[in-house]
Amino acid sequence: MARFPTISAEERTPTTDFIEQGIRQTFAKVPPQVEWKDASGTILGPYAALPYTDDLVKPWFTLAFAITRQERFTLRERELAIFAIQAEYDALYVLYAHSEIALAAGLSREQIQQAVDGMVPDGLDEQEAMVYSLALKLAKLRRPMQDDVYDEAVGVLGRDRVAGLAHLVSLYVNAVMLANLGSDGDVPPKKEGIFTARRNPTFEE
Repeated sequence: MARFPTISAEERTPTTDFIEQGIRQTFAKVPPQVEWKDASGTILGPYAALPYTDDLVKPWFTLAFAITRQERFTLRERELAIFAIQAEYDALYVLYAHSEIALAAGLSREQIQQAVDGMVPDGLDEQEAMVYSLALKLAKLRRPMQDDVYDEAVGVLGRDRVAGLAHLVSLYVNAVMLANLGSDGDVPPKKEGIFTARRNPTFEE
């Protein structure tokens, strides 16, 4: 049984409809082969738990859209940041969805796998490499950031992009926590032609 069962037709509220509208709006820009429901209609990933905190739904989507649509980062940079988080958090649905999204953004399979494995991918420019490196440091950060790390990042990205990246990383840490709370790694069955990166070997031990 799903940890957060789909709200029945009798129990649906305007918030339930708002969630599905938000998901559809999100996935309108995602490769069509990426699914957000399973065969039974159960919502997957970070969205499954949202109907159970209906007072937080609208603020959550408002913040999520604002952060993911900020113009400080290219699509490639955004995906690199997400895979830096994936190197530290084993969220199988996020890995499934963003493998295809990152391919569409112009990253190669090899670059995606390197990023998931916690390595700066080959072939990045200076800005992209710093976005990945700093996102990985932020995902690991458990204490105040050292001055030399901050200064190096600001020297390449500038203060506004460093701050914007912190917002992006924290949003996706929230998303992977919701995804991992919502299921024990449920993803749609693998289909021919769909690429999913291998999970970080650290999580297979």
